[in-house]
Amino acid sequence: YASAISIVVAYLLWNLSVQVLGSTRTSLYASVTPLFAAAGAWVILGETFAPLQVAGGVLVVGSVLVARR
Repeated sequence: YASAISIVVAYLLWNLSVQVLGSTRTSLYASVTPLFAAAGAWVILGETFAPLQVAGGVLVVGSVLVARR
């Protein structure tokens, strides 16, 4: 039940964001999903970040900023 509810909420949020932002901008922010997964692993599981992961995060954020421009 927990996964079914989270999937429903995720699709509802995705569809709402497509309505508000449009499909192009919404798909751009889909690339930020791994950053939220890593942040969740850091907070919940106590994971640490490797330098390569930090560099990848910087590249993702940079690419979103460049694409928004």
